[in-house]
Amino acid sequence: MGNVCCGESGSFGKSSSNRGHNRISRQLEQRISNYAATGIVPLRDARLTELPAFVEQLGDKVKTLDLTNNRLEAIPPSISNNYNLSRLTLAQNRLAQIPEEIGQLRNLKGDSYVCSCQQFHVQGSTARVLILDSNALQTLPASICGLEKLESLSVASNALATIPNEIGQLRKLKTITLSHNRLRELPSSLSRCSALEEIYASDNYLTAIPAELGGLDRLSLCNFDGNRIEAVPADVL
Repeated sequence: MGNVCCGESGSFGKSSSNRGHNRISRQLEQRISNYAATGIVPLRDARLTELPAFVEQLGDKVKTLDLTNNRLEAIPPSISNNYNLSRLTLAQNRLAQIPEEIGQLRNLKGDSYVCSCQQFHVQGSTARVLILDSNALQTLPASICGLEKLESLSVASNALATIPNEIGQLRKLKTITLSHNRLRELPSSLSRCSALEEIYASDNYLTAIPAELGGLDRLSLCNFDGNRIEAVPADVL
């Protein structure tokens, strides 16, 4: 009798487990269906250590992808399969590098972003924004500089020692936030970003400011606090 009771209990437990698994699977399938229908994939605060496979499978249906505050250490090159992405947020992860393929996401834009860097606040329905704040980035791929529509780039609170010289290709860039990194110099090619209005580069290791920045007619705000700069070129003032 005891053996029979145990057998029935075990079967009941297994049946409950199967029902629970099936319910979770159905819930996931429903969420993925909703993502495909809306184009919005909200995955912030999900404790992710890698990009879920369904993101790649959704392909060009994904327009907004929010991965804020996870545990991601890498973004796969397959992110280029989501080529219709118009909003991508990767802030507050553990990323040490960004794949070159991110340069293929030519439609990045955003309506309103507030980064972890308090000074950076962009609003407006046509702002093109890429946020990579609060990761462990040591380098930026030059392909980012091929994002021709980009108007605001924020890479605050990383471990960047250099900025690609190709940054000058971003002719529509209005705001760049480089605060809290390990930069020792800014590339003079930044002066080719003719639409640039604001530069935030506080708390780095800068010892000089490129004199070429004085040629930026629209530049109205610079923050170089917390550096080792001894003199500011007169044209930049």
